[in-house]
Amino acid sequence: MFFGNLAETRREIKILDVQPEAFASMLEYVYTDEIHLSNFELVCDICYAAKKYMLPDLVEECTKFLWRDLYPRNACRALEFASLFEEPVLQEKALQVITHQTLDVIEDPTWEDIDVATLAVVLRKDSLAAPESVMFEAMER
Repeated sequence: MFFGNLAETRREIKILDVQPEAFASMLEYVYTDEIHLSNFELVCDICYAAKKYMLPDLVEECTKFLWRDLYPRNACRALEFASLFEEPVLQEKALQVITHQTLDVIEDPTWEDIDVATLAVVLRKDSLAAPESVMFEAMER
């Protein structure tokens, strides 16, 4: 971005697709080789930035945090993130939580924020830990 034939010539460069807090955390990691991860959503944003700027060690730190911080309340978000950014281990872990703790997942308010593709993935599972009638009601919500 700053060097070579296609180097940016403007003094100020706007980065519109990365949250400021995530970008600041990424920069701190670049300069200190340390990262303090504590918030699931922020870590997703940091991981996105780390992938964009090709920081594989930071991506690994983020995905390890996401594996450890996987609960019914964020399993669908984790599945969406894992699918979008091709993180098969996180995807499998999120599906395990959804499959084995289905009632907790669908009773959480975040269930109503999932996208249609995630709903389709969940409903395609052969065995969920919830009766079919409950799943139908959750799907309607």
